[in-house]
Amino acid sequence: MYDKDQLRKADFITGILVSLFGFWIVRQAMGMPMKDSWGGVMNVWYVSPALLPLFIGFMLIALGLLLIGIAIMSTGMRTIGEGIRKALIHWRKGGWISERILRFYTIVIIFVCYVYLNIPRIDFFLSSLLFLIAFITIFYLDNYSIMTRLFLFYLSSSLFFLLYFILGLDKILEKFIPYGTDILTLLFILLFSAYGWILSRKQTHFRRKYRVGMIVAVAVPFILCPAFKYFLLVPLPHEGLAVAAMDAIYYNFF
Repeated sequence: MYDKDQLRKADFITGILVSLFGFWIVRQAMGMPMKDSWGGVMNVWYVSPALLPLFIGFMLIALGLLLIGIAIMSTGMRTIGEGIRKALIHWRKGGWISERILRFYTIVIIFVCYVYLNIPRIDFFLSSLLFLIAFITIFYLDNYSIMTRLFLFYLSSSLFFLLYFILGLDKILEKFIPYGTDILTLLFILLFSAYGWILSRKQTHFRRKYRVGMIVAVAVPFILCPAFKYFLLVPLPHEGLAVAAMDAIYYNFF
């Protein structure tokens, strides 16, 4: 397990990467129309499809800057600079698979899978739920052994989904089972959550952190997705099983 100074040094780099990724999302979203005219009617800005990625991008920027600030206040720039110098020396010697940079690989892979693999093909609610559960449980438990096991579990499943989409198995499955891909995703979410619970149940503070992380991961898409779809009238990137269930509840009861 890292000591506090090592974690803060890693958080400094992580904060920079997260902020840059947020800036990239904002830049891409700014290319979307904020308002337009359809059939002679001018749509207002708060129904723009750019609203959701802009919100996500600015939140990532804010969280990344917060992480950088915490790292600087905890250890100081001089200590962080020395840590970065040592990390670069270690990298030049071939230390790609080390504890110090495993966090970097994990963050990059989870974000890439979320943005490029899951969002365009899997129900947005389920994609976001999977992203948050994986991201929070892997990092919030703050244990290298648990982080490694959960990351490998996530990576192996993501490789399965990558081959699944490349081979066109999603189209074949959904001919026989409606929302087949979303059902597979939901199954993976349940398996990943169960595996995280198995790894964390042996110690009280891990169990407490796991419960808190799961509550946050589930609550966020339950709040954001209905808010954007039904109140701001912003279409979600990919609407599947979970969104269909929300539609049935919303239009039948409200």
